[in-house]
Amino acid sequence: MRPLLGRRWRRLTLLAVAVFALAGGVAYATIPSSGGVFTACMLKATGTIRIIDPSLPATSPLGHCDSKLEAQISWNMAGQPGPAGPKGDTGPAGQKGDTGATGGTGPAGQPGANGKDGTNGTNGADGTSVTSTALALADPNCPFGGSQFSAAGGNLTYACNGADGASVTSQALNPGDDANCPNGGSQFTVPDPPGAKPENPGGKSGNGTTTYACNGKDGTNGTNGTNGTNGNDGISVTSTALAVGDPNCPFGGSQFSATANSVTYACNGDKGDKGDPGTAGPAGPAGTQGPPGTDGGTPLIGGSTGLNGLGPNNFMGMFMDVTVIPEASIQMDMPAAGTVKDFYVRAQGSIGAGTITFTVRKNGADTAVSCTMTSGQSSCSDTMNSVAFAAGDLISIASVRSGSPTSQRTWWSAQFAP
Repeated sequence: MRPLLGRRWRRLTLLAVAVFALAGGVAYATIPSSGGVFTACMLKATGTIRIIDPSLPATSPLGHCDSKLEAQISWNMAGQPGPAGPKGDTGPAGQKGDTGATGGTGPAGQPGANGKDGTNGTNGADGTSVTSTALALADPNCPFGGSQFSAAGGNLTYACNGADGASVTSQALNPGDDANCPNGGSQFTVPDPPGAKPENPGGKSGNGTTTYACNGKDGTNGTNGTNGTNGNDGISVTSTALAVGDPNCPFGGSQFSATANSVTYACNGDKGDKGDPGTAGPAGPAGTQGPPGTDGGTPLIGGSTGLNGLGPNNFMGMFMDVTVIPEASIQMDMPAAGTVKDFYVRAQGSIGAGTITFTVRKNGADTAVSCTMTSGQSSCSDTMNSVAFAAGDLISIASVRSGSPTSQRTWWSAQFAP
């Protein structure tokens, strides 16, 4: 007889032999089965198949299919049985002998010759090839996706995925909140599947299925225990103060006597370390005004860039050692009314090529008090001009560059005449 799948069967047989050779030492396959049945796993995405032996243990990858990726198929090794052959001819009858005396029963005669063998049945039809196609979500035959299997003659079958399971919502119930759980517990609700028309226990449709896990009722209180027996009478204790230097309490303390032979002590500890100073007390009342002091001379004001060089077009402040932009972060309030004059500026070294003009500014505006360092200089001054300030006016020193002077540490000073 011709094999059911022809060349394809021979390729599958070689594949099966190769697979079982690789799996040697793990399990011995029985392919085909004792009934002549081949079982295989068909890859859903491509239609590729591999031979398996379902009789192998579940732990063997050669004994089962991966349901997520493959579909199990099977076929029979032999074709359909042929029709029965014709019945053989009857042998000729023997000649009738003379009637003899009745003798004993003779031995059984020899069996007749066997009939002729029947002719072979016709070969069974070749098996059909099956093609697998993966189906996406929303396919009309598999709404949740799956696989379509196509055989010759337009025969189609489907292996469809099921819908996702519903999520469960849990809600804690306090005693008295819900009639289903008088003593409290939990309520669990499973949503209705799409398209379903359920009815919950209350008779309303579309609200899902609700179940409960309820707390039991509190048990009754146990009976009170019996009273304990009375304790023994206490012992009278006498207390005696102990002075510093006592042999039992070197720093003093107390002695407690219950009976003649029962004496205990509560002793004072050694003097602790000196504590931290307490917080200062409130300030005392102001003293009387002293006599007028001697004239302190002409007041001076000034400032500098500190340890840094003067930045390009930066500002300096009064009594500050920094140079910054913007001007608002360095302006200082004048504490009293007066006149600023005799303005001097000095750099740590020559400013090189270019010029730097320094100007006293009042409330963010230039004044007439100004001087300029030119190329190669390290100082300048203005002893001709002055500017009046009121108490609270803002003072700052502006620097404006021309050319490419070098940045130097810079100081300024001026007289302030109240």
